[in-house]
Amino acid sequence: MMFRQLIAVLLVVVAPNVLAAVTYSYSGPTFYNANAPYTNAQNITGSFTVANPLAPNLSNADIGASLVALSFSDGQATRTLADSVLCGFEVSTDASGNISGHSIWLRQSNTTAMQNQHNIEIYDPSKGLTDQAGFGALGGTTCAPVALDPFANSSDGTGVWAAIGGTQRSVPLNASWALALMFGLLGFTAYRRMQAQG
Repeated sequence: MMFRQLIAVLLVVVAPNVLAAVTYSYSGPTFYNANAPYTNAQNITGSFTVANPLAPNLSNADIGASLVALSFSDGQATRTLADSVLCGFEVSTDASGNISGHSIWLRQSNTTAMQNQHNIEIYDPSKGLTDQAGFGALGGTTCAPVALDPFANSSDGTGVWAAIGGTQRSVPLNASWALALMFGLLGFTAYRRMQAQG
């Protein structure tokens, strides 16, 4: 009976702190320059998912290999992990693990010989670049520089990030307390059994 109570207590204490996948969503500023079919009312929005929360104090860390999923749209086309070349996927985080800087460059990977390659780039202001999107060379799938036509870009990089799901902590705060409780209860249970038998 005591063992079942111990398990119940541990589930209540530890389960809320188990790390889960986290999705980080992005909403960029509206486009300042926009060549049709883009408009000044559009912007780059999207999200990416990683299996664990981003670590605190990252500095331009390449997290491309950690991505579980991604989806970014410029209002004309959408890039996903399945159909994109990751030309760059770097983030910086603050002391709490929140995204404080980014440099993300996605290129369409599944273009045909007669199809323009779609491109999405988002940057924070420290990079000296702005969010931009557009279509490049026919049939291209590499990360080589290309002129985008049509294209759109923002006048500044004031995009906003938010974390959805999971937890912002990389180590559960209650884990050591829960372990101490578990060993204490197991020790107490063993002691009571020895007293009852002897």
